[in-house]
Amino acid sequence: MELVEEIALVSEELGAELEGRALDNLRRLSSKLAKLAERKMVKSNHTIMELVIAAYLLKKGFEVDVEHWLSGDLVCDIYAVRGGRVLIVEVETGFVPPENSLDPIMYRAAREVSKVARYSQYADLFALATPPYHVLQLPQFLFYPPELRNPELVAKVKSLLDEYYTRPPVTLAEILTAKLHYIYLVLVDELSVIEYSAKEYYAEFLSSLRRSLEKKLEGTKLAPIYANSMATAIPLSGSGALNSVSDEVSGTRPVTSQLRSDTPQLPRESRKPPRPG
Repeated sequence: MELVEEIALVSEELGAELEGRALDNLRRLSSKLAKLAERKMVKSNHTIMELVIAAYLLKKGFEVDVEHWLSGDLVCDIYAVRGGRVLIVEVETGFVPPENSLDPIMYRAAREVSKVARYSQYADLFALATPPYHVLQLPQFLFYPPELRNPELVAKVKSLLDEYYTRPPVTLAEILTAKLHYIYLVLVDELSVIEYSAKEYYAEFLSSLRRSLEKKLEGTKLAPIYANSMATAIPLSGSGALNSVSDEVSGTRPVTSQLRSDTPQLPRESRKPPRPG
C-alpha cells in the first residue's frame, strides 16, 4: 500500500472518534501530509505516527498542525495550541542510518538532545513521541528543571553534540534552558497514544537501566549520556521532585501562538529531504 493510501485509511479510522472542528482539522492534516507524501517529502512510519498523535491531541481540545514551520529551516512535526499555549511534539522512531552503524548510541543521543534543545525554545510545553520498542537516549539532566542542571556535565554533552551538529551548532544556552514535559508512546497498531510525564517516563523506563550503565560506562565517551546529573539525587515524586510536567508550568515563558490561517509555511522546494526519525 502506498503512503498516500495509508494516510487516507488511518485518517478515516481516527476520524471516526472525532466530530466538528476537530474532524475538520484532522482532514486538513491528512490532506497536507498526503500532498507531502506525493512529493516524497515525508516517510511512512513517521507520518502515520504524526497522524495518531494529532488525533490524540485533537481529542484533548488542541488545534493542531503538522510539518509546521518555526524559523529558518526549522520545521516541527506537531504544533498544537490550546488556551493560547503552544505544545510542540517531535517524533523519534529510533532509526539509525547505515552511516552511523558504528556509533548508534551517540547518534541517537545527539539527535534526541538536539531536538529537545532546539525545538523546546519555541514552545510552552515540549514532548517527544516514540514507539514502545525504542528507549530514548536522553541524559538524565533533561528530565530535571533547567535551574538544577550541572553546567559542567551539560558542557560535556554539548561537546559530543558538536561532532554531529555544526551548521548551526547546538548552543550551550539551548541545552541549559531546554525543557521536556511529556513523552508519548505511540502504538500505531492500535492507533493509540500512552502519555507519560517526563518524570514518569524516566522512572518507568530509564532509572534502573541508567544506574547499571553509569557504572559500566564510567570513563568512556558515552559516560556523559548515562551519568547521574546531580551530586545529590532529586526524588522523582513528592517534595523536591521534578514538577515541570503540569499543563500550567510555573516559570515558563509564554510563547506566542503561530497557529493561524496565514501562518507562513516553509516552501516545499526549500525543504530538505526527510531525515528518518
